[in-house]
Amino acid sequence: MQNTIYALSTPFISSAIAIIRVSGRQAFNSLKIISKKENFTSHKATHCNIYDINGELLDNALVLYFAEGHSYTGEILVEYHVHGSLSVIKDLLHTLSQMDGHRMAERGEFTRRALENGRLDLIQAEGIADLIAAETSQQRKQSLRELQGEVGSKYLAYGETLKETLALVESTIDFSDEDIPAETFSIANNNMLELISSMEKEIINGKKAKKLRDGISIAILGSPNVGKSSLINYLSNRDVAIVSNIAGTTRDIVEVFLDIGGFPVVLADTAGIRDTSDIIEKEGVRRAIAKASEADIKIVMLDAIDPTIPTDIHIDEDTFLLINKIDANPSPKFPFAGEGVDTVGGRGSGINLNPYLVSVSTGTGLADFETAIVEKLSKITAMQENPIVLQERHNEILQSCLEDIKLALANNHDIIICAFHLRAALNNIGKILGKTDIEEILDIIFGRFCIGK
Repeated sequence: MQNTIYALSTPFISSAIAIIRVSGRQAFNSLKIISKKENFTSHKATHCNIYDINGELLDNALVLYFAEGHSYTGEILVEYHVHGSLSVIKDLLHTLSQMDGHRMAERGEFTRRALENGRLDLIQAEGIADLIAAETSQQRKQSLRELQGEVGSKYLAYGETLKETLALVESTIDFSDEDIPAETFSIANNNMLELISSMEKEIINGKKAKKLRDGISIAILGSPNVGKSSLINYLSNRDVAIVSNIAGTTRDIVEVFLDIGGFPVVLADTAGIRDTSDIIEKEGVRRAIAKASEADIKIVMLDAIDPTIPTDIHIDEDTFLLINKIDANPSPKFPFAGEGVDTVGGRGSGINLNPYLVSVSTGTGLADFETAIVEKLSKITAMQENPIVLQERHNEILQSCLEDIKLALANNHDIIICAFHLRAALNNIGKILGKTDIEEILDIIFGRFCIGK
C-alpha cells in the first residue's frame, strides 16, 4: 500500500490563506482525527476547527474532501485551507507527520500519482508543469492546450492509425493472398503516407513552438550612440543597459527576458558597430555581429542625423529598421532613398523594408513599431488553432517515430520488417503519452477481419 502523502501547495510565506494537500488511503482517517468530525461530503467545502495530535486547537479552516476516483490524484484527497500563518502551516504539517502512514510528498508526486491512476496522461502532466512555469499569456495558452488534452488527442489519433495499419499488415502474415482483401495493402500504404505528412508538419511546428518556450531572440544592432541601450531600457521599462553619450559604452552583450504582447522575448543589446582599434571593443563588435546572425529578429537602429547602415550589418526579411532621434531631425534623408524606400536594405536583394521613424526619448513612433514586432512574433511562433508540440522530448520521439514509419513504408514488400518498424513507431507514440499497450492491436485484428471465424 502506498503511503499517504502531504505537502504545502502554496508558498511558505505569511499570507491570507495557505493550502495543505493530503492524498492517499489514510487521508480521510487523518481528516476525522484532525477535525474531530465524522461526516464529510465529497466535493463540498466544510468549515470546521482543526486540532493537533494532542487535541489543541490549531486553526479554524475550510476543508475540501474528495472521494477516491474523483480527485486530482484519483485517490482520497483532502485540502486544508487554513490561515497563512507560518505557525499554523508548520504545526499542521507536523501534525500530519505524526499520522499513521503519512509522509511528506516528493517533488511532483501528486501529479505523478494522477498519471499512475489514469487521471492524466503524460502530456497533460507536462502541461501542468508548463502552466506553472508560464510567464507570458502565449505560454499560458499553449500550456493549457497540453493540459486540456488537445495535444494528447493528436498523438492518440496517430496511435489509432498506427494500430489499424499494423493490424492490416500483421493480418497478412498467417494468411494466403487469396484470403486477404485486395484493398488491405492500399489502405496500409495510404495510412503510412498520411502519417508521414502529418508528422513532418508537426516537427516543423515543434521547432517553432520551442521558441515560445525558450523565448524568441531579438538583437538590437547599430552604430555607437544611436539609442540601442535606450531602446532596451524603454522596452524593459527599467534601466537594464547603461546609457551614455560616450561612444563604445556597451562592450559586451546585455540580455534581458521580456514579455512583449504576451510573447516571451530574449532581447540583446549589443556593442556599437564601427571600426575600432580598441581590442576589447573590437571583440564586442565581433560578438554583436555573431549574435545578430543567430537572432530570430534583428532591430537595426540608425541615427536620424546620419542614417547610414554599417556595412557589417546584414539586412534580411527578419530585420526591422528604426531611424531614431527624429526629434532632432524630423525628416531624415535615408541613404537608399534614390532606390526607393521600399527596397531599402536590399541593395538589389529585393527585400522590402520600411524604416520606422521613432524617438526613444519622447516615445514618438514606438507604438506602431511594437505592434509590428508583436505581429512578427506571432508569425515566428506559428500561433494557430491546431495544437502544436511544445516539449523537446516530443520532437525527439516523434522524429524516431517518423523514421520508423518511413522504413516501414520502404519495406512494405517484406511484411515482417514492415510490421517491426510499425511496432517501433507505435511504441514511440506510447512513450509520448506515457503508455504503451501494443496488445490492443489484437482487438482490431479480431474485430476487423474476423480471424478464427
